Amino acid sequence: MCSNTYNGQTLLGARQSRHVSVVCSDCTCGYAAKINGCRFVRYSYKLQNPAYCFTRFLKINAHMIPKNILWLAPFICFLSGYFIVRSLFHINTIPTPSAVGRSLQDAFTILSNHNLNIRLLTQKENSDLPNGTIISQVPSPGQMVKPRQTIFLALSKQPPIATTPYLVGKSYNSIAQELNAAKIRFKLYSIESPYPINTCIAQSPSPAKPLTNTILTIYLSKEYCKPVIWPNFVGRPVDDVLEFLDQYSITPHIIEKHHKHKSPTPSITDQRPLAGSLIILDQKQPPIVQLHVQ
Repeated sequence: MCSNTYNGQTLLGARQSRHVSVVCSDCTCGYAAKINGCRFVRYSYKLQNPAYCFTRFLKINAHMIPKNILWLAPFICFLSGYFIVRSLFHINTIPTPSAVGRSLQDAFTILSNHNLNIRLLTQKENSDLPNGTIISQVPSPGQMVKPRQTIFLALSKQPPIATTPYLVGKSYNSIAQELNAAKIRFKLYSIESPYPINTCIAQSPSPAKPLTNTILTIYLSKEYCKPVIWPNFVGRPVDDVLEFLDQYSITPHIIEKHHKHKSPTPSITDQRPLAGSLIILDQKQPPIVQLHVQ
């Protein structure tokens, strides 16, 4: 038996409770002792082996280990499950190929070769691109996607071509309002017609025709002056002819011819316009009339 002391306590051989194991450091007998009234247990010189000492420590303190590491169990289980599931169901991703600027047929070919699905998302009007050109895609080019994932495409389409509206029979005010609202350029020509004044009697291009970079030409009716047959004034008295012409606000140009035998009642010997001519009587621009009097 060793009679050494540990921290001022005598190491006796009485059988008492066991707490912490220590090795007697004041002797070379190779005994292990319990601090509280310790009972000596001989372990020979195996205590000098570190592996044996650690194994013995675990056996003696096994009841304390679960309490120290129990809080790590949920994290360990979660990480283990995550890596197991990931290894079983992991799918490799691929970069999204670019279909922007290509035709719809080319986009189908490229995306199908990469095992990707295609869906048309929308169509946007764009007069600068050919009809059916890809203008955007989701996911964007280069973004990592999974095989068989859907790629959403936006296509371009030409804006609808404006057609010529039907304007014949409409008044100028309604025509101007309609064309200005549609932002269609137009020009007007006035033609004499029996239709009401400022009414469209013809148009070019004709109705329902494509109107691309073209000015719409509109023909409006103006006051219609019916032509008349110019009467024959030759041989008639000058006073009667002047009275007739005055009814239409026509002032003739009289040319007198002197004759040896002067007639008491001057008469018309010649006239311009000639008898039977078609003349339009317009008060704004009356015809020029010449009468030769003798």
